[in-house]
Amino acid sequence: MRFPGGAIILALLAPISPTAHAQFKTPRSVSYGCSGGFTGGGGGVTVRSNGTILKWSRPSPRGSVEESVIRSDPTAAQRLFTQLDKMNFTNIDYKKFGNMTCYVTLREGSTTHTVSWDIGDTSVPSRVAALSSDLERLALSVESK
Repeated sequence: MRFPGGAIILALLAPISPTAHAQFKTPRSVSYGCSGGFTGGGGGVTVRSNGTILKWSRPSPRGSVEESVIRSDPTAAQRLFTQLDKMNFTNIDYKKFGNMTCYVTLREGSTTHTVSWDIGDTSVPSRVAALSSDLERLALSVESK
């Protein structure tokens, strides 16, 4: 006996299956940088979940952000986002500001979470300091070649 209602139920449940969820996953990005000081400007690096690695700079606080693509490295991006998830980055509440402030910002869809610290702050969570170093190395590895 055929059950036509079963097809309807399967069609309704398909969008919430793990496969469907993976296909529509929200793009993510993680940025590291520092800004402030004499000019108020700054710069850093952004890694997108698709593997795009960008260098960014802002000459002054009111200036526009200038971005340039460094390269694509999906493996490095996957490693960083796994690291963020394992450390429960969005649960880290550390926001310190100074003359020169550094920060790591995670963007997922319309939500953002930032951890910030005054440059030279030795009490920044060690996992965040390690992550910022990993991000900085991604930008420097190409510049030094």
